[in-house]
Amino acid sequence: MILTEPNIFNKSFKEIIDLKIHRQRDKSNNNTIGYFHQNIFKYFKNCEVPDEGWDIVFQSPN
Repeated sequence: MILTEPNIFNKSFKEIIDLKIHRQRDKSNNNTIGYFHQNIFKYFKNCEVPDEGWDIVFQSPN
């Protein structure tokens, strides 16, 4: 028996391809939502979003 994904996961090639497409779309959606959340903070008072990375800096006015 050749070890291919359909044999390992007991799914057809179509099912595997459909799952991979779904996973890739989900990843893309999550990245887009993350990018939106990261960059929305630059419009909030006392928040700073660096040009690179994923850090958000909030400076308390106190």
